[in-house]
Amino acid sequence: MRLIVCFLLLLPSLASASLPAAVPQKRGDFAFYYAERYTPTQLAWYSRFNIVSTGSFLPPQQVRSLHQAGSKLVYYEWTVAFYLPTGAESAAWGAALLRRHPEWLLNPDRPLFGNAGAGDIPAYYYDPFSPEFRTWRARHLIEEARSHHYDGVFFDTTGFSSVHPDAREAFSRRHPGVRYDNCVAELLKELKRSAPDLIVFTNQGYRNASDYLPYADYDLSESYMTTSGGGPRSTVYLEGIGYTQVAETYVHPWNDPANPGDSVAWYCHALIDEPIRQHQYRARICHLNYGQPRYEATDKITGIAGRRATVFRKVVDREALYYSLAAALLMGQSSYYSALPDLCADDAYFADLGRPLGEAYVWDRRRQIAWRLFENGIAVVNASGQETDLSIDDRSLPRMARGLWDVFAGRACLSFTVQHIIHIPTSRYEASGRIAPAGRIYLYMRPMGGDRFMAKR
Repeated sequence: MRLIVCFLLLLPSLASASLPAAVPQKRGDFAFYYAERYTPTQLAWYSRFNIVSTGSFLPPQQVRSLHQAGSKLVYYEWTVAFYLPTGAESAAWGAALLRRHPEWLLNPDRPLFGNAGAGDIPAYYYDPFSPEFRTWRARHLIEEARSHHYDGVFFDTTGFSSVHPDAREAFSRRHPGVRYDNCVAELLKELKRSAPDLIVFTNQGYRNASDYLPYADYDLSESYMTTSGGGPRSTVYLEGIGYTQVAETYVHPWNDPANPGDSVAWYCHALIDEPIRQHQYRARICHLNYGQPRYEATDKITGIAGRRATVFRKVVDREALYYSLAAALLMGQSSYYSALPDLCADDAYFADLGRPLGEAYVWDRRRQIAWRLFENGIAVVNASGQETDLSIDDRSLPRMARGLWDVFAGRACLSFTVQHIIHIPTSRYEASGRIAPAGRIYLYMRPMGGDRFMAKR
């Protein structure tokens, strides 16, 4: 994971409308934002989520505020190593570890740079083989959490592949035939035994599922639906700036038979769903997705040196946010979207769809749309590249449904009220002209006082 510290947060120029009282709502599942201190706007936003990964430890007053709102906090821990920057007071424990127990490190004689770590900060890699080390580190992690009143730990860059090649070679030489990830699993086992209430949130533990997922409460993927790199570039006339080259969000295809390794449905099933299904791991899968701003045409025209051009403005890429969230919901999982420095605030996170109906989502290969019915609504992915309609069987609707709310558009679906048909748009990027898969979330509207109304979770 990229350790991002950002002190300036810009509000999006396009914000979502609030959810109406007639639809069920809940707290958000999880959110990530790394900063030493949150602004009042940030604090209000993240207090609406059940799990918040903050990176650094927040000031005590902000910790109390988030706890009072119902949020649980996890702090960042580099699973395989630690940094030891010169003169850093926060790394005093690391200096003491290097001095007292060099045998617990794979590179005690020289720092290593790069690989999964920073290229300019010295790093020392743990040797997790020793039971004494695992006991010490579990105790250290618990003390850090308790002393800062945090609820758990986010373990970033799990797995032997995240270890610097020189440190990997040292481990294999010291412990021939021993699996590194099995040793880390013993650490997590010790952590859970010593502090069973502590939240263990791993990053890509599903890649070594038998080692990490038995002890993980949550597990993270990154950039599986959308990412900030690799998207198309275009030259536009940007409001307040002029002609400039801009990059758009890369949106992974939903199901491309010609390229399954870049298809959300395929690799989420193969890498994540199958290990969990086979072994019944209890970890909640959370997808952290990234993106660029979206560039939206305004009604302004400019003329420079005889050239006429449409003026574009920068907005939050809500289409990317909704696609990543709807895709995760189809698989019974969660998603959070980040496009720093913008705060991508959207009420979609608080839409309470309730329990999924049926064993899996429906995939209409011919029409290239996927959907899943829930107690309180519907999640849809439209991968067809064109607008389409989805007809909902009357027998699948809850008795109390009186209409359907389009969370993205912020309005009721009139076609659903009349014929139980949902009109699903596609996602078109105006700057590049490309068409991308679209995701939508719909909530059944119920009369005030209806059964299961406004369930809070």
